[in-house]
Amino acid sequence: MVKDVAYMIKETRAIANIGNNKTDEEVLEIIERARQDFIDLLKIRLKGTYFTIPLTTTLERGEYRYKFEPPADSPVGMDMVEQVEVMWKSTDKYYSKILKGDLGQYRESEEYLINELDTDCAFWDLNLDAINIYPAPKETVVRGVRVLASIIYPPLELGGTQDTIFPYHPTLLNFVDVIFMGARYYAYLER
Repeated sequence: MVKDVAYMIKETRAIANIGNNKTDEEVLEIIERARQDFIDLLKIRLKGTYFTIPLTTTLERGEYRYKFEPPADSPVGMDMVEQVEVMWKSTDKYYSKILKGDLGQYRESEEYLINELDTDCAFWDLNLDAINIYPAPKETVVRGVRVLASIIYPPLELGGTQDTIFPYHPTLLNFVDVIFMGARYYAYLER
């Protein structure tokens, strides 16, 4: 079982027959390329849902623009919003998924979409670094907005622990041989 990043470097040196021809930093770059390829492949195969984190915030009466950031102590970054769900009333027990839309496809004014659109026709749109939810809610609901955002793993670092290899997904350590195979391939290409 993989113990830490140093173990991955040692194993990659042996598997890829690198020896001491490269520095630890160079070997780590090779491992990182293979790791990112593995993550990208899983994102495609699993349609992105496996690599998401839920983020919630209060649905504010009359407010249609919301910003989301991962928690400060999160080991991962946020890539893109995959899904938006809303509880329109404080009495709602479940979130309602709303569809992604494009403000430009509507003939109505933005004012109308914010204030008059029925919640049955609700949609969300990205606007720079924020999510716009149309219509603006009629009441405030604590934790009334939930987004599923795809995550970005930070690059591996020398001295990294086992927890930094696949934060939130330790079961992926069972597939570390795939990363070693990828690293072997990249090391071969660099010869």
